[in-house]
Amino acid sequence: MIRSVDDAEDIHAYLKMFPRLLSRASRTCERCGRHDALVGHGTYRRWFITFGFKARVRLQRLRCRSCGTTITLVPPFMRSRSPYGREVVTAARAARARGAAVYTLPASLERMGVAVRYATIRSWVAEAA
Repeated sequence: MIRSVDDAEDIHAYLKMFPRLLSRASRTCERCGRHDALVGHGTYRRWFITFGFKARVRLQRLRCRSCGTTITLVPPFMRSRSPYGREVVTAARAARARGAAVYTLPASLERMGVAVRYATIRSWVAEAA
């Protein structure tokens, strides 16, 4: 399961608040509904790529003591299971909505500082349709 961390509006705020993230997270399991069941279950690093910024970001994992479900706390500027930030995806979809051909979008994003494969952009556009 994935849960959004709403307190961090950008990458810099998230990096500052990460040490306190576990203490601020809700302790209620979304699957079984038990209160105070979620405990820290480690962290892992994932790439985060946006315009002019690329970094490995630590994500906090939680585990329910009751049902065993694991939850990853993902900041709102990141997409689930994708290294590209929401800004990049939104820019690609907006350009397509303005009439840009999908095959021109990788070059457009490259000029803005983000290299994205054509197939990835095509899947973002298909998701939005």
